[in-house]
Amino acid sequence: MDCYYVGGAMYIELDNEEVIKESVQLGDGILKPGQYVNKLGEKKRSMFEMNDGFYLKYEGYVTTHYKSKELLFSTNCTGDEPRNDRMFYAFTYIDSETLLVINPHKGCGYDIRIENLEAFDDVEYIDLRIGKQISLLEGAYEQ
Repeated sequence: MDCYYVGGAMYIELDNEEVIKESVQLGDGILKPGQYVNKLGEKKRSMFEMNDGFYLKYEGYVTTHYKSKELLFSTNCTGDEPRNDRMFYAFTYIDSETLLVINPHKGCGYDIRIENLEAFDDVEYIDLRIGKQISLLEGAYEQ
């Protein structure tokens, strides 16, 4: 597997690793494979948020040779054909309240603190070509 960090997000491209399709405790809820989230975390400084209409779809997780659990997410987007079903948004699972987004090439990143989980079973699919997906740190330091 290869890990990438682009535009404030971490991605994992799988080789032959198998995705473990199991639920995971996040904050006050359980996230099941196939469910969607629009954001992870509450505070702008320590959250990961998608723009309006875009959602992350939890696919499951893989474990690395470091024994870390990497949560994998696809999106509710179409229009990116040919779709690479081996490339995912990724978050390192520390515990039920903490995820990490890591830049593997610079050894830095940020944590995501989760208290409340809002998950959806079904969302509308949208065309990827209409706008950017991630809303990172937009207005994070506004007072």
